Amino acid sequence: MNNRRKITVTVVDGLKPGATVWDTAAVGFFVRCQAKAKVYGLRRRIDGRARWLSIGVHGSPWTPETARLKALEMLGAIAKGDNPAAVRDFERGLPTVADACQIFLSDYVRPKRKATTYTGYEILIRRHICPHVGKLRIDRVSPGDVEQMHAAVASAGSDSQANRAIAVLSKLMTWSERRKWRPNNSNPVRGLERFKETSRERFLTTEELTRLGIGLERAVETGESPFAIAAIRLLILTGCRKSEILTLKWDHVDFERGMLRLPDSKTGRKTVILSLLAVPSG
Repeated sequence: MNNRRKITVTVVDGLKPGATVWDTAAVGFFVRCQAKAKVYGLRRRIDGRARWLSIGVHGSPWTPETARLKALEMLGAIAKGDNPAAVRDFERGLPTVADACQIFLSDYVRPKRKATTYTGYEILIRRHICPHVGKLRIDRVSPGDVEQMHAAVASAGSDSQANRAIAVLSKLMTWSERRKWRPNNSNPVRGLERFKETSRERFLTTEELTRLGIGLERAVETGESPFAIAAIRLLILTGCRKSEILTLKWDHVDFERGMLRLPDSKTGRKTVILSLLAVPSG
């Protein structure tokens, strides 16, 4: 144990394979450079014999600071007579990202968010998060894993999809900290630079509006659903989102003032002024 100094990032980065450094700030806390990773741990004598307790591999969430805090927590538990094997049992019980996602959706998203939000999260989790990091244990996801996932989703789909998937992953990681599955302030998404997205706002040209009008008239003549036709016309005349029109109720329509009062749009309560063409006559 002659290689003793305070363990810092600089010290860890400078470790050569096979080297071990013992911390001067927390008794028994060490970092060892193995062939493929640098590992934090704690060595203590318990019931008369030396015990080697693993903390984790260097890299989010385990830095010298977070690993030292974990070591101090374990030392406190040992001092109180707690069985250190419970620490390993706890770690074995940590879920994978895929399992954590299911609990996140059922316990947090479904009861606290809109149904459309739940559906959006579920799709992003199923299509992007689980295929890339689903097999990792929730506390083992690193910034490097997140960056690789971000790039992979963008190359296979779009920058906006990659950004949306990363946003959901970030919420999952923060929620996992509250569940004590990860150390506090260890979100591996923090600091990741998102892709720049260009606005997709576009208005129909006069020619396109004319063709659409002709198409709607033909739909009326051929007996297509009057509800679908009315919905399309209302979308054109109001600029509302599709979900706002499809979930519209008569209670939301103020004929006297010529407006829609949407109680629960994507941006919250919303008032839409209706043109004369959008208000039925008679």
